[in-house]
Amino acid sequence: MRAILKEIRFCEHEDYTPHRIAMMFSEETNDEELYVFGTTIEVQYCTKEKFIGGISDSLFKKKKAFAKKQIGKMFEINLYKFTVRELTNDKYVAFEVSIFDPYDCGASETLKDYHIASYMTIEDVKMKLKFGITMAGIEGHAEGVLPDNSTEIITTELFFPKPSPEKRHFDIPYSKYSNLTTSYIISEVAVNDIRKGRNLAYQIKEQDIPYYEFDKYIRQIEGYRSSVRNAKAINESLRKKIFFWKPKVVVEELKLKQNVVSLFKDCIILGKCYPAECDKADHEYAKECEKILRKQFLGEDMDEKEFKDKWFDFIQALKKKYKGRETIRPID
Repeated sequence: MRAILKEIRFCEHEDYTPHRIAMMFSEETNDEELYVFGTTIEVQYCTKEKFIGGISDSLFKKKKAFAKKQIGKMFEINLYKFTVRELTNDKYVAFEVSIFDPYDCGASETLKDYHIASYMTIEDVKMKLKFGITMAGIEGHAEGVLPDNSTEIITTELFFPKPSPEKRHFDIPYSKYSNLTTSYIISEVAVNDIRKGRNLAYQIKEQDIPYYEFDKYIRQIEGYRSSVRNAKAINESLRKKIFFWKPKVVVEELKLKQNVVSLFKDCIILGKCYPAECDKADHEYAKECEKILRKQFLGEDMDEKEFKDKWFDFIQALKKKYKGRETIRPID
């Protein structure tokens, strides 16, 4: 669409390069509603000059004067407006964003809506904005303002939530393993065979036993088996010393809750029937543990790193998609 360049706002700190400017557009000459196109002097007015390390002061003043002469001219550019409520599905009414001010380290501005002029589509504009506000949020420079005027930190969950893990279905052939009675599981099954299907069992359905309690019951089995072995060793030793000795050292039978036995049974069968899927589940669990440990001990947030890589790829894709359109020219 066509829009009129109403004014150009130059960065107050002209010694910073590149020299940022905001070109303000409106639909009509007398329209007070302005739409901002953020760019730089270098991109808009220095396309023919070759320079290294920034433009000179004299060239900057020359280009600044030339830019001002374009005010009032018509440009071919898209004008978009939308609110923070619209952008966040009514979660936030505004964004509180830090701004650069050499005289006030805590300077910020409250944004309730956006009026943007762009050569890009509205979908790309919104996505770029979502990436930008999320980046500012995870770096501590932006917060979301809730309807009650309280604020909270913006995280990747606002615009880029992780999909909930899909609950996969696995047929567990209980009839094929009818020998897995409670006493057999407690006394005979190798502990590693119980652990084999643990992560897959927790992936495919909700368990009423917390993950961190799993090993508690494994230790109970290991302790019980150790006590049984010790009792047998004592009885055997006494039998060899005393003729007609009848075993008297007895270990009380271990009692496990039925839900624990059921979980262990699932783990054993899954480990035997779906070994590859169990290995995959173990690998995914190890990756999540690595993320937690890196964040706790090294201060590295792997989720944020993955997001930043995704943001970089998106920006590169935009540059490729709109190559040659960054510089806008008046049409009259």
